[in-house]
Amino acid sequence: MTLHLHRRTLWLAVGLMSITGRAAEVAVTDPSGQVLAAVMVTQTLARPNPPDISDHGYQQPGKAHRTDTELTVFTDASGRARVPDRAGAVFYRLRKPGYQDQVMNAATGQSAIRAMMLPETDPLKLAEARPASSWLGALDVGSVDAKRHFQMQCGFCHQQGSAMTRRERSPEDWRNTIDRMVRYGSRLPTDLQQSLPAALSAGYRRLRDNPALVQGGIRLDSSLPAVTITEWPIGDSMSQTHDMLVAANRLVYVADNIQDRLYEVDPRTNAVTVYKIPHLPGDQPGGLISGRLRDFPRHDST
Repeated sequence: MTLHLHRRTLWLAVGLMSITGRAAEVAVTDPSGQVLAAVMVTQTLARPNPPDISDHGYQQPGKAHRTDTELTVFTDASGRARVPDRAGAVFYRLRKPGYQDQVMNAATGQSAIRAMMLPETDPLKLAEARPASSWLGALDVGSVDAKRHFQMQCGFCHQQGSAMTRRERSPEDWRNTIDRMVRYGSRLPTDLQQSLPAALSAGYRRLRDNPALVQGGIRLDSSLPAVTITEWPIGDSMSQTHDMLVAANRLVYVADNIQDRLYEVDPRTNAVTVYKIPHLPGDQPGGLISGRLRDFPRHDST
């Protein structure tokens, strides 16, 4: 079993699970009828169980709440993938580097889905399909030493080169972001705090304007058809979920260290239980890092 946590989208993903019971089959080809292998097929319920937000926008502590998951599988060498046939209408999102994303609706009980993916010709979109590491590898910030410090001091907490980090930002936007990250604990050298804002703004603009500079990084493993990824939504955009572990009881625990909550996920039942960390009388919001959090939109930590 493999585990991965998308911190900003706040989905908890557990992989390598088998599909049993009734299943829908998704078959994918290109315009010529050639089957497409290693297509990422994500199934989402059209009307999922609504989240519990009764505790100031978060789930009521101590009370289990069943969440509806997203499921992702990959097509095999025959261009087919099997996904559980769940009750209710669903959406399918198809993704494969080199092809245009496609979203499809499927009616309740529809067990055979046929799809055709069009080749992608837009150079920028082709580059955007490459992983963050490809963008970071092509990024020029002035020197090897500057880039090494940038990777160490900014990359240990935030993936660099991702869609969020490479979007258009002015030097002033980057300067404000770096100042905030230094308050949060980054140890970026003072000279780089001054030079990186302009270098990052210009460096990412150069790559967006010249997407052919972004190369490599795409390798689709032959074992993908054996993988199923199950995702549970936890927290919200103001959460900072860290430190995930799988306990001996096979439950998954994730700490939200900005909202002082602990999430317990049962992969067998899709039940999520939240435990709120008690605040002692006199505790101040933010605790030891209150100054660092002064411009954070919302937090509930002491």
